[in-house]
Amino acid sequence: MYIRHPELMILAFALALVPRYALADVCTVPGTHVSIQAAVDDPACADIELANQNYFELLEIDRSLSLSGAMGGSATVVGQIEVTGSTTLAMLSDFHVEGGCPEGVLRVTGGSQATASGLQVVYDAGSDCVVNLIFRDGFEN
Repeated sequence: MYIRHPELMILAFALALVPRYALADVCTVPGTHVSIQAAVDDPACADIELANQNYFELLEIDRSLSLSGAMGGSATVVGQIEVTGSTTLAMLSDFHVEGGCPEGVLRVTGGSQATASGLQVVYDAGSDCVVNLIFRDGFEN
């Protein structure tokens, strides 16, 4: 049997051996994207990795994704994160979130879900806070 393009056959075989997760897009901020929200808005970014710096952003996550800080680092979102949408699952890990009142630091609403590992939420206890909730929808008091 004669194979017209053996290099294509070798490439197809090699790709079949690559684990599926190795082909997932990992987006970096800064790097592939200038801001966290830009990476969140990009549907090609399944996993978003933050460099060790402060990010002054108000984030709205309305699709499932993974958001993590660089290993052993100190990435900090100064502002708030809101996870919305009934089918959204946000996996948050290894970074800090700082804001004014706890109800504005990290909000999980509309039936969405957030899992956290190594996430530190810090808020200013001296500000005029009305509600003492970190998560909305009765997730945690």
